[in-house]
Amino acid sequence: MTVERMHGSIWDRYTQAIETGATDVLRDLRADDVTKEFPQSGERFVGRESILASESLDRSRPSFQGPRWITSLGPDAFVAEALLGGERAGSWLVARLDLHADGRIHREIEYVADPFEAPEWRSRFVVPFDPTYVTDGPSVNAIDDGTSEELIRRLLEASTTGDLETGMAGAHPDWEGYYPQSGERFVGAQAIIDAHRDYPGGLPEEHVIGLAGAPDTWTLGPLMIPTRVTGGGASWLGETAITYANGIHWFQVAIAILREGRLWRLRMYYVPTTEAPDRRAHLVERFDPTSPRRS
Repeated sequence: MTVERMHGSIWDRYTQAIETGATDVLRDLRADDVTKEFPQSGERFVGRESILASESLDRSRPSFQGPRWITSLGPDAFVAEALLGGERAGSWLVARLDLHADGRIHREIEYVADPFEAPEWRSRFVVPFDPTYVTDGPSVNAIDDGTSEELIRRLLEASTTGDLETGMAGAHPDWEGYYPQSGERFVGAQAIIDAHRDYPGGLPEEHVIGLAGAPDTWTLGPLMIPTRVTGGGASWLGETAITYANGIHWFQVAIAILREGRLWRLRMYYVPTTEAPDRRAHLVERFDPTSPRRS
């Protein structure tokens, strides 16, 4: 079984167990030392039983409807993008799962991205697409002979300075970027560069809180921002804290796919901060989700 198929199988078991409340399956999938983080509310659950107890308090179980993307970040980590049904119909769950060598989950990080209307000002830079239709297949291979750490570093620097033209330099000729929440697709790197230049009121401030692909290492970037950087793989997950001009804080979650050493696909989600519910306060520890994530 390939890495991608293994990750897809884990995710399918995971989501089915969440939907049905199969505690025994969730207990089997998770390691004893598993942690689960909700950056939007700044909550971290430590230990399998704490997570299971919190899930038992949820007023309604989430449901999932097609499609789902599974992107392997290396042999021991993957990111899943899944369209939710039920009460959150139309929203996307974006989850990173890290695995022990035995295949059991030892870290979960989850964001929920609600749909939004595509703004009129951006219409001249994008073409509509149906986000419920998977164009690139159900999974993406994590191994590529064109891996470029330099490209990923350049993208990180561009995300914190607003110099997207430099960050997108050398993008694949067939590059496409997607906003699944609004059904917008950028065709060609110049389209997203031009859209950023015309952003009403100027671009928000950003800083990177995590970048994952394979085994993690830490470096200090040119702005002295601690950044998680990896040394291999063609698929990357980046998490950025955003502060808009009105002072509101959001997160940007991006899944980047390389091909032939160039940025080929980019899917981006935008999620707000949320209040932590009181019902599970006794089960969590609070953390600052805008700080670089610990390993």
